[in-house]
This record gives sequence, structure tokens and C-alpha cells, in this order.
Amino acid sequence: MVNGEEEPVYKDVVIVGNGPSAICLSYLLSGWSPTYNGGVLADSFLQQRLQEHPGISLVEQDLQRLSNGLEGRSWNPVSLLFDALTHPNADLGQVLPSCLTWQHNPSRAVDHVVLGLNGPGGIWHDLRGSHLTLSLGRWMELPDLSFDQWMESRRSKCTSQRASFADVAHYYEDYVALKGLSRHFVSGARVTSVRRVDVDEESGERSQERSQWLVRGMRFGEGGSQDERRFRFITPHVVLATGASDMPRKLNVEGEGASFVLHNSTDIEHRLHSYSNTRHPVLIVGAGLSAADMVLLARAREIPVIHCFRRSADDRSLVFHELPPSAYPEYVAIHDMMRRRGDAMYTPLPRHEVVRFDTSPEPSVTLLDLASGQQRQIRIAMAAVLVGSGPRLSYLANEGKHLAVRPGHPVDSKHNPIDVDPFTCECRRERGLYALGPLIGDHFVRFLRGGALAITSSLWRNKLANSPAD
Repeated sequence: MVNGEEEPVYKDVVIVGNGPSAICLSYLLSGWSPTYNGGVLADSFLQQRLQEHPGISLVEQDLQRLSNGLEGRSWNPVSLLFDALTHPNADLGQVLPSCLTWQHNPSRAVDHVVLGLNGPGGIWHDLRGSHLTLSLGRWMELPDLSFDQWMESRRSKCTSQRASFADVAHYYEDYVALKGLSRHFVSGARVTSVRRVDVDEESGERSQERSQWLVRGMRFGEGGSQDERRFRFITPHVVLATGASDMPRKLNVEGEGASFVLHNSTDIEHRLHSYSNTRHPVLIVGAGLSAADMVLLARAREIPVIHCFRRSADDRSLVFHELPPSAYPEYVAIHDMMRRRGDAMYTPLPRHEVVRFDTSPEPSVTLLDLASGQQRQIRIAMAAVLVGSGPRLSYLANEGKHLAVRPGHPVDSKHNPIDVDPFTCECRRERGLYALGPLIGDHFVRFLRGGALAITSSLWRNKLANSPAD
């Protein structure tokens, strides 16, 4: 039941999405600023630049100059800067104290709201709790709250250097409460439209300088009940922080809409847990970590698996080649299985692709051997298609395709991210529209925090530029 639309509310910033990137940005927009504390850095040039302005917040400094020449695992220089200061020498395996001190200045706070369908933490609440993160546990933490210390406060201790999905989800939820950010977060909110309102209400004339954004959506009742209410926000600044895992990719082959073909990890897990077919195997399509997770789950439940993937198991582009064996033994084991001939419970089919799915007389799949060109049909109990995912940007005009590095093509976090200025994270093709996290190609929490710093710095500079001179 829809209870009507609320009156529009003005906010200086509206953040769409409530995952870790949004939480981090909310912390900075609440008046918290990082300052270099004088700690020793391996990069002497960076240390020298930081020492030129002691006691001055990074938000107020020239991020382009500070991050000049930095190299690492992120394309974004500001992300590398933030990571170098919070996790010094992390890529060398060292665990050193942060070189940042956080200070609160309420006068610097920016009025903002964070909109998300789940609780704070976003998609982390939908992930399987017992699975372990790809990153180390301490790399999942947000500013000024050590993940290890938080675990100790809960009288818990990681049995691995990596953290469970459940612990990470609880950490993000607790972070919002402990840092006093709850009043900015609206859960159960689905944004349905973000569009520019570029009419001066007083004169009725179009003016790019005075343009605002109108953000519309629906807020659902407790537990996703039918009690819904429309909301509207007016703002000069919108931040896209929705992540890039909302929409599972499809193979676009005949029969893919059949009920035995699943694409959502949660649905696949539920089906595997209730699996009772002793005659036919489960088909798993994909060569990434999500597919590997399902292979692990199926083997744990003694379910026979046919594992189909397009590349060779030795293809250097596969993610398994990037994982140290000591930290990721379960994935290394799956990769070894993908290279072999298989056994009664696991059959790898490298260099194969799905041609079609059939339902009659029983569920089956037709596969094409890319090496030989031959096709074969196999009876299966179900199919789990795990070939990546993309963002849900239906609330933007043309699904945001005009914002991408290759305009006109769908936004893809790996191959066609949103095109932003790396030092402000403002979209190059839409003034007042920002993006961070996976949408701009930063997939790891340790790096997406730099995007939050860049946005906060940009907003602060814009405010200074628009302030009346003394």
C-alpha cells in the first residue's frame, strides 16, 4: 500500500547506496577530518610533502600534489594516498600504525542523507555469513575504528587473517552507531529517479548555475512490508555509491529463463541446501570466486558438479593467479581441480560455453567445446550461472550510460566504469554528480575510502569558492 508522497526535503548532499563507501563518506561529511600525524613513511617524497603543512587536514590540502607519483593496486591516486597513510607498507606484508589522526570540527559538517535498501553495510547483509572475505580483515575497516579492536570488544577473535562476511556486516552496522551517523541513514529506501531540476523557481528560467537534483524513491515499511511511502530530496550534490553487484549478468542464451537456471548466489545456496536429486549433477558456469564458492558448497554437501568455463584453467587473467596460497587455500584447491580431469563428484569443462538450456523431457544443457567445435547435451538437476554482475542504475537517465568512460555503453565496474575526475570523483559529464567505489573501478574497501576523501575535499573547496569574501 502506498501512503502518498512526502514533501521534498532539502539536503546539501544525497548519497545513493549505504555500503562501506557511503558510510566512509558520511563520516567525513559529519565533520571528521584526517591529519598526518608525523609517522614515518617508506615514500620519503610523500612524507616531505606532508611535512610542509603540519596540522592541516588532508581535506584542505592539494590532493593532486600529495598523491603525485604514487603507485599501487588502485588506478585512483587519492585512493593510493589514503591507503599509504592508513596502512603503511601494507603490500609488503607489514602491519604498521596509521599515520593519520582524526579530528572533529562540527562547523565543517555537511547536511546529508544516506539512502539504502538494506541496513548500513548494504550488500554485505545479503552475503553468506560463513564465507571469508577476499581481503584481509584489517583491510575491511573504515576510518578510525580498528577492525581487530572491534572484534576484541565483541570477545571474538579471527581464526583467519580474513574475516567472515557476517562479521564485516556487523562491523559496518556497528560503525554507523558508534560514530553517531545513524541519523543520516535511511534504510528500506529504494531510489527510483535521479534527475536534474534546472529551473529557477523565482524567474522560471533555465540556469545551469542554479540547477539542483531531484531524488525520488520509495521507502518500505519494517521487514519489507507493503506499507510504502514516496520520498523526494532536493540537493545540489548527488553521490552514487551503490556498488556494482545488484544485477547478475546473464548468458543471453535460449532457455535461460527456465526455473532450474539460477543467477543469484543466495537463491543458488538455498537450492543446493535442499538438493535431493541423486540422478543428475549441478552445472556451475563461471570461473570467478562466486563460482568457486558454489563448487565448495556443493562438494561439502556431496553434490556432483559439472563446472563449465570459457577460458583455460591456466589463463593468467583468472583471479586465482593473484591469490597467495597460504591465505586462500580453499580457492587454490578449486583452481587445482579446474586444471585436472576431475572425479566422480567434480568434472571441469574448460574452454566450454553454454549454447542453450532445455526443459523437455528433463532439464538439460547443451555445451559447445570451443576447442573442437563439438556440442553435447547433458542432463542436469539445476544450473548456477555466476558470470559476474553489474550495477542497478535504472534510476538514472539512460541507465547512466552517458556517464561511462565509453559513453553509450552500459556501466561496467571492470571494463566501462563511470568517468570521474580522480581528484574530486565528480562525473566529467554531469556537474554536481559524484561517484565512488566499484562504480568507478575501486573494488576493495581499502581503496574506496580515498574516493570519500576526494569528494569531501571537492565539496569543501566548492563551499569556500562560493562563500562571500570577508
